[in-house]
Amino acid sequence: MRSLVSFGERPSFLEDGFIRSLKAREIDGAISRPTTPYDIGQQVRVSGGAFDGIVATIIEMDEKDRLVILFNFLNRPVKMKLPIGNVAAA
Repeated sequence: MRSLVSFGERPSFLEDGFIRSLKAREIDGAISRPTTPYDIGQQVRVSGGAFDGIVATIIEMDEKDRLVILFNFLNRPVKMKLPIGNVAAA
């Protein structure tokens, strides 16, 4: 299905860099999903937000480029879902 990106009835504008990145991943008319630099079980460091600097373990990855991580906070295991851009290799 093809449609314009819009907010309600009004078309939205996208940055040129975003369009170029999509075109770079296009293969035979379909956009390929970028490979993730992370693996389940890998240690990562949270960057930004209230948990900045916390080291955690990736336990799941979903189809929307979000990671589910597990870390200890106040001596308890905590699961949290983050965008892939909010972590770095530990």
